[in-house]
Amino acid sequence: MTLADASSAEQTNSGFALVFVLLSLLVITSVITPFILAVRTDFMLASGSYLRSKQNHLAFGLTSVFAQRLFAAGSNSHHIVPPRSVPVQTVCGNQIINLQVQDQFGVIDLNTASKELLMHGLKALGFGDPEAARLAALIEQFRNPFVHSSIAGSDGLTNGLKHAPFEAIEELYEFPGFAKMPLGQLTEVFTVHSQRATLSAQSMSIALAKYLPDGPTPQYPFIVHDTGPASRYRIEVKVQSIRDAATGFAGQIVESSNGNKGKVILRERVTDPSYMERPAVPEIREMDCSEVFGEAIAARLELL
Repeated sequence: MTLADASSAEQTNSGFALVFVLLSLLVITSVITPFILAVRTDFMLASGSYLRSKQNHLAFGLTSVFAQRLFAAGSNSHHIVPPRSVPVQTVCGNQIINLQVQDQFGVIDLNTASKELLMHGLKALGFGDPEAARLAALIEQFRNPFVHSSIAGSDGLTNGLKHAPFEAIEELYEFPGFAKMPLGQLTEVFTVHSQRATLSAQSMSIALAKYLPDGPTPQYPFIVHDTGPASRYRIEVKVQSIRDAATGFAGQIVESSNGNKGKVILRERVTDPSYMERPAVPEIREMDCSEVFGEAIAARLELL
């Protein structure tokens, strides 16, 4: 074999070796790539879940802090943040915080309201007079444990007449016409936590105030002027991180066990963030963080 032949054979062998190495790398890459992508996806999902969980815990903590402020002796938080479902926004450090408070005496109790008051609430949700009258009668019979006669249209209920008190607002979704209404929209009109047949003039929700006067009249005797502080509130908080856009939500229905000086009792924990689907409001009230949550909490939020 000549020197030229040996060189040609060596080049050929080197070419085969290179092709073999490239093919091997291609095979290894095709095997490893799905695992890398899966690990990356799992990491991103876990990271997103961690951030959401962190924000949810922060939101729940802020609802608890604000509840304590509401019922603290000498607190004026219920004057600073209107308890009428008025959206309030504040920026605390890296967090954009949206707060909404509703005095439960300022919305309609599904279990104790008269048919007339129920009709006003239904009209505030957009139902016309005939449909509001029919639904109000249906709600009365749904909650009535004694009367078992049927009324026209009761077959429109998903599970039929209950003949027992409403346990949650979500039961309205069993009624015709409610399927596409966001839960947050319903909570600005109805409740199961007032346990009164009247509406507080001072804390009537904005949604109801559009249809009802701001005080009692002969035509609206169910509107009353409360002389003392409310004892039950719905508090909802949404937090959004400016740094990574992660969001969290928490809500509570709370009450005081001893007027305004007792401990806070949690009646219901609200976990459905559908309040963010509420119809657009004309404006959001901008407030200072320390005004809303107090200077100590505001200082801690600045460090997050």
